[in-house]
Amino acid sequence: AFTEGSVNEDTLEIAADIASISGDARYAIELLWRAGKYADSEGSMEVKPEHVRKAAGALYSTLRNEHLTNLTINEKLLLLALARSLEESNVAYLSMGDLERTYMIVCEEYNYPPRSHTQIWKHVRLLSATGLVSTKFSGKGSRGRTTMIGLTSTPASSMVKCMEAALEVLSSKSKHK
Repeated sequence: AFTEGSVNEDTLEIAADIASISGDARYAIELLWRAGKYADSEGSMEVKPEHVRKAAGALYSTLRNEHLTNLTINEKLLLLALARSLEESNVAYLSMGDLERTYMIVCEEYNYPPRSHTQIWKHVRLLSATGLVSTKFSGKGSRGRTTMIGLTSTPASSMVKCMEAALEVLSSKSKHK
């Protein structure tokens, strides 16, 4: 998987961001190595951000039941929106605006009233404090300063499955009331 051009900036950035939590450069190298193994096993010519998240999840998963039981429905909807967008667009981070647009679609899908921008921002900050998501300000190449949101060490595909299952349980409970 490690040929010239097979690792893009987004992939390097997410590996560095995840590893910076521990402060250990060897962890970043281990993440990239494992991500390369995942890319190879999938027959991918490119090491993608999702491969890095899978590698991080294999080394240390932040997706724990105790986190999930304490999440509000809005936080679950936001995580689902984030994970779906990251999985579909194959990027490391999503802008706050893109997250809000996807969140509105997910709320409509689950027939749940969406929250305002301020409420969404508060939920993103809480999710960041739990370690489920990471936030940073946009850098070069973007107009203004927007918040960029990504998953820390959980593959987007795993988060999608987990949140869909959790939301399914909630919707089936509300139907039986």
